[in-house]
Amino acid sequence: MRFYVGPAVSRIFYAGVRIDQESYVRSATAGFTGFPAGYEAGFGLAFNRMQISVRTLRYLTNYGNSYRGIGLPIKNNDIRIVLAFTLKEKHKGSY
Repeated sequence: MRFYVGPAVSRIFYAGVRIDQESYVRSATAGFTGFPAGYEAGFGLAFNRMQISVRTLRYLTNYGNSYRGIGLPIKNNDIRIVLAFTLKEKHKGSY
């Protein structure tokens, strides 16, 4: 069993909002801050070259910008199920 905990920083590259029922999409990327910060914690199991874990991501800062003087408190907290594979190991040793 492994325990994971550490800092997390995100970056929103593009966000769009549909204006009408047609296919017109307007960019909403300016409504978000550059790099919201938080932490990620979880636990998992490690096999030969595979890891499976369950993690939660909690933001400590808002990533919504203010709009016309009104703050937009957006925090996207989520739970993740992560499946990871190691393709090549440079050094293999014991810890």
